[in-house]
Amino acid sequence: MRLFIALEFDKDVISSLRQVQEDLRNEGLEGRFTGEGNLHLTLAFIGDYPDPDKVLKAIRQIPFGYFRIKFGDVGNFGDLYWIGIEDNPYLISYVKRLRGALSSSDIPFDPKRFRPHITLARKCINKNTILSFRSKSSIICTTVNKVTLFRSDFGDNGMIYTALGEAEGEML
Repeated sequence: MRLFIALEFDKDVISSLRQVQEDLRNEGLEGRFTGEGNLHLTLAFIGDYPDPDKVLKAIRQIPFGYFRIKFGDVGNFGDLYWIGIEDNPYLISYVKRLRGALSSSDIPFDPKRFRPHITLARKCINKNTILSFRSKSSIICTTVNKVTLFRSDFGDNGMIYTALGEAEGEML
């Protein structure tokens, strides 16, 4: 079972992210755009792991208070386009503690450096040059109040993400 830990977003944030995708299309970007049900911010990718309950236990060991994130500029890693998160020390600290809990519980995860972003499109071809793109849609800002464990399955039309459980934050 392929697992990952992520932040999921409410319908208003998803709508704003969809507008960013539309803005990119209008700028000439072509590719496989992420479906609205798959727009999320991955905190830790675990991969194939048979015990989601153990992962949920590790997630719930790390308390956190509600915090805000603000989306930034659009960028790319090769043919993958994303929208970034503005500098957020609380998010970075939380992810470090979360990954520490996974490590302490002997749960393997991808150790790549955390670069907070939401994947907007994959396998892109850019007809125009997008060097520094800021969506014309309103700046997206949201409050994080939970962290979710997802299972990822291959479907006929791409990946299907299923929430398996979550950890709630505390209002401070």
